[in-house]
Amino acid sequence: MKPVLAVLNVREIPQVLDALDALPIDKVCIRGYTERQIADHVWTEQVMPGVKARGYTHLTLISDDAVVPPHSLELVLAHANAYPQRVTTGWCNQDFTDDRVALSTEPLTDEIPKLSSYVMPSWRDVLMGPEVQRTYFTGFCLTTCTVGMWERYPYQAYGDEGFAADYNMSRRLAADGRQIDALRDAFCLHLRETRHGSPSHPERRVLVGEMKPEVCFDA
Repeated sequence: MKPVLAVLNVREIPQVLDALDALPIDKVCIRGYTERQIADHVWTEQVMPGVKARGYTHLTLISDDAVVPPHSLELVLAHANAYPQRVTTGWCNQDFTDDRVALSTEPLTDEIPKLSSYVMPSWRDVLMGPEVQRTYFTGFCLTTCTVGMWERYPYQAYGDEGFAADYNMSRRLAADGRQIDALRDAFCLHLRETRHGSPSHPERRVLVGEMKPEVCFDA
């Protein structure tokens, strides 16, 4: 197994970047792009060719507003290696005010996502459940599968500006009967304060349009 961690990087949050830097894995940083740009050309023209050229076997995707503990990444990679026909994911809190987490215990009900499309468990439900739990939504919180599966289910998004790429992928996986396994002990801390409004910490704001768009491999 030769994995790479792909980071969707549109912010500069020190505690997140420090945690990512400490992870013992090669990384590719997808900086400063909108979801639409990633879906239209960046993923297929830059990310995947670079991943394949370097011989990586698995790709793990994470957003840049979640703090990733090393043991969470370790668990996800081990499970993904053992079950290559599945997608493996960690999980995170929705925000600091909501008991629900970014998973769904039932199939997603709408083509375009809305709040009622998901059946989100609480963090208590997840922690009291088994080590491996079936989810119908993977929120790009250590979402991991083989490079071949990423080629079959590439990064896609909705709308002119691009949104909900995670929901889009989850729907396509479900349509093909692909199982998504969420690991109970692979928690990451999502540094979102609320679902609405601007963050109170300036470093948590989105910097698309301010940072140079680029794809950077560290190996």
